[in-house]
Amino acid sequence: MYSCNKPRTISSVLLGCLFTSFVTFLPVSHVLAVDDIPLVSLTTTLSEPVFSADWDTNPSYTNVKYSWALTQGVTAPSDDTCVALNTGTCLLVNVDLQDTAPTSTHLGQEWMGTLSLGDFTLDGPANSSISHVQRVDNDGNGRFNSLEIQIGCSAACAFATGTVYSITIVNSPIKNPVSVGIPGAYSTLSQWVGIQDGTDAPANTPESITSLVVIGKGLTVTANVDPILTFSVGGFGLPASYYGESVSIDNSAAPDTCDFGVLSPTSPKVCAWYLNIATNASNGYSIYVVQDQDMTFNGNSIKQFKDGTRIDDAAATEWTVPASVQLAHLGYSSNDADIFPPAGGTVAVWAGIPTVAAADAAPVATGLVASNNLPESHQYTYAIKIESAATLPQGTGYTHHEYFMVVGNF
Repeated sequence: MYSCNKPRTISSVLLGCLFTSFVTFLPVSHVLAVDDIPLVSLTTTLSEPVFSADWDTNPSYTNVKYSWALTQGVTAPSDDTCVALNTGTCLLVNVDLQDTAPTSTHLGQEWMGTLSLGDFTLDGPANSSISHVQRVDNDGNGRFNSLEIQIGCSAACAFATGTVYSITIVNSPIKNPVSVGIPGAYSTLSQWVGIQDGTDAPANTPESITSLVVIGKGLTVTANVDPILTFSVGGFGLPASYYGESVSIDNSAAPDTCDFGVLSPTSPKVCAWYLNIATNASNGYSIYVVQDQDMTFNGNSIKQFKDGTRIDDAAATEWTVPASVQLAHLGYSSNDADIFPPAGGTVAVWAGIPTVAAADAAPVATGLVASNNLPESHQYTYAIKIESAATLPQGTGYTHHEYFMVVGNF
């Protein structure tokens, strides 16, 4: 089987995790001798390379592009009769790999897989196309270390002076040998590429232009990102509403307070706040609320919603008037529809704020205000609502404290 001659000396380099490619091109015609048509340029590039997924044990890649230009024009005749290599006048591209026998710690080098014309693309002159491809076992050892690509012409093909032509290997992977078990220890891989006329005498030695490709895995890259969790509370200015109910108190200047003022029987009031959270926690966050006691003055208290039997957020319900003339109650809600889904899509639902013995005692699975399972920045509305019965005992300072606890799930 005919193949292009390799240069008499092929140099290769081994630098740790380094892949080297020694590439030589020489297009000629059936009229001109090989050495009569020197190359202007030769480049080897990876066009959107596709690497193997198992790079450590089977390092290979594809989308390799070989580009060349000539100092002198060459015309190949319209003689596409070279159905077998080494016949006719079509051009032949030969890519050789340095043949290294595989061992228990070293992977051999060869062209992998079967070949088809669809594995290659040609950017050549008019009337030219790739007519035949095949792998060759040059050394007779069962490994395909040579690739031959045949360019045929349906009519005269004029390779113009200085024009860049190219062949791209788009599917057939090139294997990069590796010392198994030694990360980053890649051995040298030499490629030699030549273009010759199928009738040219193999004794000619192509003129040499070297193209060097370096591919390797020699870096382990790591990075850390500090956890971020910020939380702030903002007050509402008036006029404002919460699910159609008027917000009663303007706390925009003092967002850490709510002064309901004088409570009138059967006249509910609403306070509202903006809760601002930002986090990069990969599993999101949760916001909880607790109170240190019921709103109390002189032994009398405003009960948890509703009627002193606290409703948990998981059972939040529409607001109800206190059931007894001796009671008042207070509830909380938020616009996180996953926790407080509005009744009928428009009416707010409410739950009772859980009480803890001390301000720093944490709720476990109750008092939930809002949550998400993704990292994000978000603004929620938090609201509390109060309503008194007709004969609520007089008091000038019913009060309690509410505390938020924010958990980032990193």
